[in-house]
Amino acid sequence: MSYTVTFDIKDDKSNVLGCDALLDEFTTAEFGTGTLTDVEAADNSLTLEVSVAGSEDSYSAGTTSGGSYAWMEQQIEALDNVSISKVKFRSVAADLYTLSFRDWDNNELASSSGTASAGGDWIEFVLSSPVSITNGTQYKIRFIPTSSQKIYYSSSKYSGTLWKSLNYYGPWGNQGTGSVALVVSGEYAAPGNRVSTATDVG
Repeated sequence: MSYTVTFDIKDDKSNVLGCDALLDEFTTAEFGTGTLTDVEAADNSLTLEVSVAGSEDSYSAGTTSGGSYAWMEQQIEALDNVSISKVKFRSVAADLYTLSFRDWDNNELASSSGTASAGGDWIEFVLSSPVSITNGTQYKIRFIPTSSQKIYYSSSKYSGTLWKSLNYYGPWGNQGTGSVALVVSGEYAAPGNRVSTATDVG
């Protein structure tokens, strides 16, 4: 996916200036995450085309729980500012699941449903609306099967690029430290317009 960002070059009195000689002053770091793919100069603006890639962060746990549960929840902490659009969960058995993406106060931010046709299937949940997660903020992703199911889990905590695991939780009354089999997919927000101060050198 690509976005176009337009820079108006202005002096300290907000007069728009010519910018032909200023192209080298702008780098990817000027406008955040993305890869600079094109620069165009007009009389009074710079247009930068930025390619912003989506990202997928996954953890594949392989241990099967001894008990079956009416729901299970992965508690995570965001490691970046990103818009989450999809979540995948690996089911131990065939079933229909509902997903609830919540903030730490249990307010539902988005929901979805998906079906595992067989044990070991990864269910892809497309969220009802993308969820913007904030670096350092904690969230809960709850999976609710139609009938009680076992889960794939690990006692190891996972730390990736978009999220890290805190605990997994369920109706058994206590927390398990670690991770369930989970994939979180997101996309970085489009860069915004920037205004820079410069001297007309052209």
